[in-house]
Amino acid sequence: MRPLVDFLWPPACPLCLRGHSDWLCPTCRSHVAVLLEEERSVLVPGCDVVLASVPYEPPARDLLVRAKYAGDPHPLTALAALFGELLAVEKLVADVVVPVPLSRSRLRRRGYDQVVPLARAAATRMVCPLDAEALRRRRGGVAQAGLTRVARRRNLVGRFKCVRDLRDRRVLLVDDVVTTGATLEAAAKALRGAGAASVAGACLFRTRAVRAQK
Repeated sequence: MRPLVDFLWPPACPLCLRGHSDWLCPTCRSHVAVLLEEERSVLVPGCDVVLASVPYEPPARDLLVRAKYAGDPHPLTALAALFGELLAVEKLVADVVVPVPLSRSRLRRRGYDQVVPLARAAATRMVCPLDAEALRRRRGGVAQAGLTRVARRRNLVGRFKCVRDLRDRRVLLVDDVVTTGATLEAAAKALRGAGAASVAGACLFRTRAVRAQK
């Protein structure tokens, strides 16, 4: 698949489209805001800690929007590299990294899961295994975008199933954006039901709607 991607989207900074690398160039990287340390921790029931480092705002937000809604996987290389860079300064420990999965129907339509490259970068940075098949997303519900906090939680009740035995394992749960925390909460419940000793969450982006942990 990589040669086809390189043909359709030649390697270049995904923001300014210059250079010969898929990573953000130094100039564009300097335009990506990073939250202060005290703003990165988010309260999510079921998770011991959730960290998110980048506000969901342009220009970085535009890269994820392209990957999720415009069928352009090119920005994911840069976002994964950024995620790995920011995770390097966080004090997280895990025995396995698990991404929040797409539904099978959405995966078929999109052709790729935008969270997996982020999870792979986290696993590489933390030197632990990636298990992209541990969680399954059951059918049902509607897209989360545009729903209220209450509607998001209701929409995700029972939507995740863990198919691994996670007894005594520390799990790092990875997603792209944390908005209300409903997705992470539902996924963490499934992981704990499979015996996970702890569940920490890591997201690249956070919106202003989510509550910071004081």
